[in-house]
Amino acid sequence: MPGVRDRLSQVPWGSAGGPLFGIASNQDHVGYGHLTLTTARNLLRELAHAAADCRPPDAALQLCPHRLEQKCECRKPEPGMLLAIMSFYGVSPNETLFVGNHEVDREAAARARTSFSWSSSFFP
Repeated sequence: MPGVRDRLSQVPWGSAGGPLFGIASNQDHVGYGHLTLTTARNLLRELAHAAADCRPPDAALQLCPHRLEQKCECRKPEPGMLLAIMSFYGVSPNETLFVGNHEVDREAAARARTSFSWSSSFFP
C-alpha cells in the first residue's frame, strides 16, 4: 500500500516514551493447511520490518490461525488479538490506535474499545 513505509519508518518505535508496534492478523490459511504457523509468523515479522523498520516482540505479532467456520476468541472482529497486544505492552485501550482496512478491523477496535483509523486515511 502506498505511503505505508514512508509513514511508519519515520516513527521511533519503542524508543523512550515512543509508540509501540503490533500486528493483529486473521490467518485462516494456517487452519486450512496452506501454510504453517511458523511461516505465517515469519511473514508477519518480515512485514513489520519491511513496513515499519522495526522488529516487535513475538507477543506483539498476533495471528488467528483458525478456519473461518471455527469459533474462536481471536478472529477479528473478536478483540482477542488486540487485547493480547495491549496486555503484553501494558497499555490501555485509550492509549491504542488500531489501523485497518476491513470492516472486521473497525469492529475489533470497537469491541476492544480502542481508537480506529482506516488505512486509506492513515496512509495518504
